[in-house]
Amino acid sequence: MKLLSKFGSISLLLCCVVVPSVHAAPSGLDVSSRIVVIKADDLREPNAKWKRFVQIAEDKDIKVSIGMIAYGFPAKNTEAVQWVREQESSGRVEFWNHGWDHNRWKDDTGRNISEFNRSGYEHQKAHFEKSQAKMLKVLGQTPAVFGSPFNGMDLDTVKLLEAMPEFRAVFYYDKKEPLKSVSMDSKCMLYMNLPGENDGVGKPNFEKFKAKYASRQAELSFTTLQFHPPYFSEAGFVEFEKIVDFLKAEGWVFMLPSEYVDWAQAQASGN
Repeated sequence: MKLLSKFGSISLLLCCVVVPSVHAAPSGLDVSSRIVVIKADDLREPNAKWKRFVQIAEDKDIKVSIGMIAYGFPAKNTEAVQWVREQESSGRVEFWNHGWDHNRWKDDTGRNISEFNRSGYEHQKAHFEKSQAKMLKVLGQTPAVFGSPFNGMDLDTVKLLEAMPEFRAVFYYDKKEPLKSVSMDSKCMLYMNLPGENDGVGKPNFEKFKAKYASRQAELSFTTLQFHPPYFSEAGFVEFEKIVDFLKAEGWVFMLPSEYVDWAQAQASGN
């Protein structure tokens, strides 16, 4: 079985791999709590937009998770590595594996191929191994969460993830193949039940978000919200802050991915 964070109450059908977490789950919550995980994509280097993003998180007292594209991160840059480790140690930020190179291309027939979709078992295996090794070097610990570039996965990805117990959770869409038909029994799924960016990549729109939220709030108890801070305009940062303020006012709890897994496991065990 797997953890299913669906619409309605949270289903705690849980048999997730138990791997110790460095992030402590918040106390004082129960199964009726509404939880959001911020999924921020495409960290290649800690530039000014990323620093502004985490400063917003600190100012608003929320937690965020950041997906690192391992190949492009400047691991020999002492300041960049120090920044990442400081963010992780703050308890407000968790870094997750967003692949090795985030590439996309077409095959000879014109089909779209991406890093973890139709690229082949050996290609994906090598990219998992390289990205995990690079992130271990940068973070000083192995990331426990994976989110595929372009949110594209196939059955090879599923097979590889099932054989990697270091991954406790996976970001994905709940109605997208292959997981619409095939489950990952050893992983906790962090489903994107609401869109964070309603006008395209890097373009959050608060009014559209609020309208989508209003249409589903009665049945929603968990969601991941995906954002792309390196592509935010000034207006994008403003819209992001409005979304955060709105969810806080609605009583949503912002968790790190690993915190959510720990909390869900505790709920499933009755603790």
